[in-house]
Amino acid sequence: GDLYGKITLLTGNGSKLNVFGFNYTDGVNYGITNFGWKSSGGCMDFTVIPANSNTIIGGVLTVSGYDSYIEDSDRLPRTSSISGYSAGLNFTNFGRNSELKYGLELNGFKTDFQFINFKGIPIGQTENTTEISAYAKYRKKIGPLVIEPGIRLQYYQSLNDYNLEPRLGLKYNITDRFR
Repeated sequence: GDLYGKITLLTGNGSKLNVFGFNYTDGVNYGITNFGWKSSGGCMDFTVIPANSNTIIGGVLTVSGYDSYIEDSDRLPRTSSISGYSAGLNFTNFGRNSELKYGLELNGFKTDFQFINFKGIPIGQTENTTEISAYAKYRKKIGPLVIEPGIRLQYYQSLNDYNLEPRLGLKYNITDRFR
């Protein structure tokens, strides 16, 4: 069975809201073995364009999951799943020949594996991880030259570690078709 739905709401000034979701389920019976899987998820994203402002605000929230199982002739279930979520909020400020983007992101993942071996001993492993990040990127156009310095900071909760990534992008527009 497959289900999918989407709703989009638009305003007169360009602001919008999108919401969608899905659920896909399937399976097969091989006689002595049954195998099945399910994939589901949803997303909401929005863009807000405030009146009389040079800023655009955007955001996203997603969830998804994938589950599978196999059942052999011994009728002992074996399952595996992965699921995740993501949330983000970003801002874009426009200036004369310039643009500043910055925001926050949160991502989380979970894996779960359960198995019962031929001796009846259960084996399983469940893992969770979360990543939190912040970023900023400035874009300046000076004639045909485009300069894009930026920085991204990521924190990996399960490792109690962070990563700082400075970035630099340069582009020179020789013509409208060659850069």
